[in-house]
Amino acid sequence: MRLARGRELACIIMVGAITRRGRLARAVLLAAALTAVALPASASSFVLPTPGSSAEVSRLVAESVSREVAPATLNPTVDLMGKDWYWNILPKAKCVDVVCSWGPTHPHRTIVLFGDSHAEMWAAAMEPAVVSAGDRFSLVAFPGCGPASMIQWVGKLDGTHSYSTSCGPWRRHAIAAIAALHPAAVFMAERTAGIWASPAQLMSDAQVDRGLTLTVAALRPLKAIIGIVGDNPAFAWPEFSPSQCVATHRHNVSVCATAVRKTDAWRTHVSAERAVATREHLFFIDPVPWLCSATTCSPVIGNLLAYSDWSHVSATYAYYLSGVMNKALRPLL
Repeated sequence: MRLARGRELACIIMVGAITRRGRLARAVLLAAALTAVALPASASSFVLPTPGSSAEVSRLVAESVSREVAPATLNPTVDLMGKDWYWNILPKAKCVDVVCSWGPTHPHRTIVLFGDSHAEMWAAAMEPAVVSAGDRFSLVAFPGCGPASMIQWVGKLDGTHSYSTSCGPWRRHAIAAIAALHPAAVFMAERTAGIWASPAQLMSDAQVDRGLTLTVAALRPLKAIIGIVGDNPAFAWPEFSPSQCVATHRHNVSVCATAVRKTDAWRTHVSAERAVATREHLFFIDPVPWLCSATTCSPVIGNLLAYSDWSHVSATYAYYLSGVMNKALRPLL
C-alpha cells in the first residue's frame, strides 16, 4: 500500500475507526468526507492519451517487449507518479456515503466497480467506458479492503502488524450500499499479490477462492450480473518502483520489466479468480494482454508509463485502456 497517497493514508486511519464497536456509521460518514480529499495536482497537470483500439494496444504491448530506450517524453512524467490516480484524472464524482458515481442521474443501467485500491485503479478505464455508453458508473472502493471475504495480517502506520478485522464491517456496508443502487452489473477488483494470512504465511489460492465465493454469495440477491476484473501481474515486491527504474535506466528499460508468470508465492492469485469466475459463471475481464506479452510486462508501453508502483497500473495508462475496456464490457452496455 502506497502511504504517499493522501487519500490512502487517510483511509488507513479510517479503517482503524471501524474496528471499534458501534462506530461503523461514524466511520462511513468519514469515508464519504475522505472521498473528496485530493492530492495537490489538478487534471490540467496530466495529458490524457487518446484511448487505444484493440489493435493499437496489442501492437504497443508487443513492441514494448523489445524496447530498450525510453521515449524522450514519458506520459505521465516520473515526478507526477505520486499524483497519477483516478481522482486527478476523471471528472469530479458525486459521492454519497461510500459510493462515488459518474454519469446520468437517472440512467438506464448502473455499472458498479467494487473493491480496494485496484478497483480505484481500474476506475480510470471503466468510468469512460461506461459513461460514454450513456450509463452510470459507480465506484465503491476502500484501499486495503478487497471484496474477497478474508482476514489479513496487515501493517499499521506505527510499524506494527495485526489481523485486520475492519474490512468485514466495511464490506457488508458496501454491499448494502451497492444493493441500493439496483445495479445491472457489479465488478470486483482487488490486489492479490503480497497478501498475508498470518505473520509467516501468504494467502493461498484456496483462501482467495473461498473468500471470493463468500462475497459472490452475498452479491447474488442483487440479481445483477457479477464480474471480476482479474488482477494484473505485479513487479518486484514491495519496494520496487517501475517508474523510478525507468528514470534510472532510460537506455536499458528492459531491466525494469518483469515476467508475466512467476512461481513466487507472493505474486498473484489470478488462477483463483479465474476458478471462481468459471465455477460461479461470472463475467471475467482479463487485463493481462493489455499490459504484457505472453512472457513479459514492460513498465513503458508506447510513450506511456504503464505502472505507478509495483502493483498499480497508472491512471493515465488505465485511461488509455478505456477503449478496450469498453469493448470488453460491450455485451453489457
